Amino acid sequence: MSTTIGNLVDRVYREYLEPMDDLQPYTVLTAAVSSTSATTISFNGDLLTAEEEDIMDSGTVIEINQELMLCSSLDTVNNQVTVVRGVRGSTKTTHADGDTLKTKLIICFLLCLL
Repeated sequence: MSTTIGNLVDRVYREYLEPMDDLQPYTVLTAAVSSTSATTISFNGDLLTAEEEDIMDSGTVIEINQELMLCSSLDTVNNQVTVVRGVRGSTKTTHADGDTLKTKLIICFLLCLL
């Protein structure tokens, strides 16, 4: 649920106005990832629908900057996802508060086929 007018506007745009081909669920980090060994990522749940949060469950690949991470569990109460860092040949790196977190639906689908 959106808690600010800005979040509501972003969500309405994504759900109703953005062209369907361009849709890609995303949110932002609510805390910096200051270590490459960190495995818990905190995100802003207000920017995601319940369906988009479900996408980030175990087995999904997410992207922050150019690092890919494999989700191993999702905590929707605390808006945190536990991940395996640096998958698919990407490099583990630190990330700042406010960086964009995107779900990679196509990559997730391909990984499920392997």
